[in-house]
Amino acid sequence: LTVILTGTAFLLVSWLTSSDVQSAFAYAVVWFLLLGGVRPPFELQSKRRFGGAPDSDADQLARLTHAPAALWLFLFHAVSLCSLIGGGRWLLGW
Repeated sequence: LTVILTGTAFLLVSWLTSSDVQSAFAYAVVWFLLLGGVRPPFELQSKRRFGGAPDSDADQLARLTHAPAALWLFLFHAVSLCSLIGGGRWLLGW
């Protein structure tokens, strides 16, 4: 249901609104995704600290590659923060 509603909203905005509204909508969605992408690694770190995510992506990658799960978690943090910084700089025109 969420996917259908989101797709419908995007379709309606792209068909029924002016280019200024479309630009503002796209800008807001990209900021939402960039900011929302930073939270999951912190949530995963918190769950792992209390043993709540034994089969998380970081743990599965640790088993497959023999690199510590903490290294994978660090990479998740680095990618999300670098994406936020790079995307934010790009959107702000720096």
